Amino acid sequence: MLWKRFRLQIIRICLELIIVSFLATVAFQQARATRNGQVTAEGYDTGNPTELIELWVDPVHGDDENPGTVDAPLRTVFEAWERIPEGVALDTGRRINLKPGNYLADGNLPNYWESRYGTFDAPIFIQGKGTGPGQVVWQGGVNMYDVRYIYFDNLSIVPDPGGDAFHCEKCDHLLLRRMVLNGGVGDYQAQETIKVNQSQYVYIENSDISHAWDNVIDFVAVQYGHIIKNRIHHADDWCAYAKGGSAYIRVEGNEIYNCGTGGFTAGQGTGFQFMTAPWIQYEAYDVKIVNNIIHDADGAGLGVNGGYNILLAYNTMYRVGSRDHVIEVVFGQRSCDGQAGEPGRARCQEYLDEGGWGTTIEDDGTNAVNIPNQNIYIYNNVVYNPAGYRSEWQHFAIYEPRDNPADSNAPNPAVSDDNLRIHGNVIWNGSASMPLGIEDTEACADDNPTCNEAQLRADNAINTLMPQFVDAATGEFHPVGTWASGSQTFSIPDFGWDLTDVPEGANSNAVLVDFEAVSRTTLNPPGAYFHIANIITAPAYLSSGAQDGWVLESGENSNKGGSMNATAAVFNLGDDASDRQYRAILHFDTSSLPDAAVITKVTLRIKKQKHFGTNPFTTHGALRADIRKPFLGPGAALQAADFQAAPGASAVASFGTAPRAGDWYSAVLTSTGRTFVNRTGTTQFRLRFNLDDNDDNGADYAAFHSGNASVAANRPQLVIEYYVP
Repeated sequence: MLWKRFRLQIIRICLELIIVSFLATVAFQQARATRNGQVTAEGYDTGNPTELIELWVDPVHGDDENPGTVDAPLRTVFEAWERIPEGVALDTGRRINLKPGNYLADGNLPNYWESRYGTFDAPIFIQGKGTGPGQVVWQGGVNMYDVRYIYFDNLSIVPDPGGDAFHCEKCDHLLLRRMVLNGGVGDYQAQETIKVNQSQYVYIENSDISHAWDNVIDFVAVQYGHIIKNRIHHADDWCAYAKGGSAYIRVEGNEIYNCGTGGFTAGQGTGFQFMTAPWIQYEAYDVKIVNNIIHDADGAGLGVNGGYNILLAYNTMYRVGSRDHVIEVVFGQRSCDGQAGEPGRARCQEYLDEGGWGTTIEDDGTNAVNIPNQNIYIYNNVVYNPAGYRSEWQHFAIYEPRDNPADSNAPNPAVSDDNLRIHGNVIWNGSASMPLGIEDTEACADDNPTCNEAQLRADNAINTLMPQFVDAATGEFHPVGTWASGSQTFSIPDFGWDLTDVPEGANSNAVLVDFEAVSRTTLNPPGAYFHIANIITAPAYLSSGAQDGWVLESGENSNKGGSMNATAAVFNLGDDASDRQYRAILHFDTSSLPDAAVITKVTLRIKKQKHFGTNPFTTHGALRADIRKPFLGPGAALQAADFQAAPGASAVASFGTAPRAGDWYSAVLTSTGRTFVNRTGTTQFRLRFNLDDNDDNGADYAAFHSGNASVAANRPQLVIEYYVP
């Protein structure tokens, strides 16, 4: 029982860390119509069903013999799902309302979710009723088959033990919104955190999706949908791709990071039998990847592997390609998986007979069909690899022509650069000697009118213009300075559509807004952000002497405050002769910040007066700062309970062990810490050494000037840099 409670505590802590970071991410997306309903600037519109049968579930106080009302809820999601008719289109929609709590995989969640048919007017909602992700937690994954109009909202799926969080096959109108999906707490235990195959109208929005040893998002044969405003991260292979004849998908406003083989790729390689007609030639059709931030990918930040009408535009990439290259336009691969006689392989021949590109030969790892590219547009992106980080070999991977078997129906030879257009990109990656990746090859040859070496160097700033961002190392990618004005961006031409047997996609390549939904003008800076940040440094905020001071632990190892002093001209940090820890509270009125300020850097500065006994910087570990707004305890005034009060975020800054000029010590807040700076009131910090005492029964502490210091210039300072969009 203790171990079970401990695991639950670990899950809760991990979810809190995910959610704090997730709630700081904001992005928006353009409109696009669907078969039923609309995709608006805020995402997929679920409509306004006038009648819904409400079912409530409470994993702690519910009972499956109850009627399922808010006052008499069910206990299990399994029972709620069983109360939805199977195999018939609903006349009246259902909403399963999930009260906060942990829902165990065994005994609460269905093993399989099958054959429930909502409609646009009568959909099925599965909705967490907590105030945000992390309060309704499913500890088992979802495995769905043959469902329609299913909308998940505001819950966390974190399998325990770890594994795939969400799989859906033959889904029609699936929405995942405001979700946390994690394939394994503290580990990469899922193969795919989200896998969707042979499905249509799939929408993933405003979610945090992470931790898979293969791919975080894996779309195979998915047509129509979008992936917008998400955080997609921590994958050993690709963070995400859409392949196997996936089509008409917009990927916009996401942060994609900590990826292995690549960030996001349109296409890749597929077993022929797993595709769906008529999308049985290219790996990906009409995929638009725009306004994304992609960072810390070992492989290419973006790629196209066997695509038709693929747009990569206005993305910002940082620290990508260390194992090979930063952007790739290469072949997809097509095989007929499995051995002769196995179920489903006959479909390979059927698809060949219908004109698909593929084979019936057993795959031996060398005989896959090469799927070409056509109409790949790469416009106005930024790639910035800072000093000390570069791609391993070259800027691009663009493959030379390859032969295909005559009976594959595929073009022979296959080419990767048919109407490949690469314009307006700013690439800073390694030295001036870094190869493009096409030298001495037949890819983007001199006689290619849309892509050749002279054109690539003329129409892109490749190691000639270094981008500058607010603070890329901490995830703040707004451009600063004048470099963007020196870049040349290009208008993006629309696509045509010359495929007669495949429904036409959205040929317009207009990108009307940026990562933050700021309207773009006709020609604007490259990268995910339109707005050039004008950084303002506010006058230093001084700690208020009436509210700051030190609190001394009531007893060694009590972890509770005892005595305190709010009037002294100094505050103490370290321990006293009884090995009780000193902690200090600093109080800043930050309400003068503009409400719309985007805070880019916060520096906390304290000035040392002297130390007593051993200098605690040499014995007590790092000096750290916790933060909370508007104050740590129940009130702004210093009180003993501030010693142990729960912060908004812990250890958001660490001070250096040596002072700068004039005995000043400084610490820069993390990106999480910046979110707790209060624009409309006060902000408090709690300072503490990482080690509470050094067990020597001697006083070892440093005294720093407080907000009561007679010389105002010696008082603790909070220096805030920001811009206003």
